[in-house]
Amino acid sequence: MKKPGLASGEIVMGCAYIFLDEAGNFDFSAKGTRYFALTSVGLHRPFPLFKALDDYRHDCLESGADMEYFHCYDDSWTVRNAVFDLIATGLDGMRIDCLIIEKKPGLLRRCRTLRISIPRCWDIC
Repeated sequence: MKKPGLASGEIVMGCAYIFLDEAGNFDFSAKGTRYFALTSVGLHRPFPLFKALDDYRHDCLESGADMEYFHCYDDSWTVRNAVFDLIATGLDGMRIDCLIIEKKPGLLRRCRTLRISIPRCWDIC
């Protein structure tokens, strides 16, 4: 009995891949980060940058770098710049959106007093 789904290699038109990452934290005290950011990258298959990024990762491994994957926070500036340069070559096939929120002093307290959810509070503050 054939299982439902796509045949091998078959692609659904209109299918999109969205990758989401955050920066900052939800700590609204003086110890928290000043900003909170959400960034999304959307694209369709094929992923033209996959081979170039995979080749570069293997170049790093073969040159003695101790890394399992790229992560901007952990990578050296040399690696970061090389990855950014590779990504820049494929920007035409991507949609990148970023929401940056400045966490104002007292924002969370005002939201709780007004009984407003955090996303709505960011809209009005």
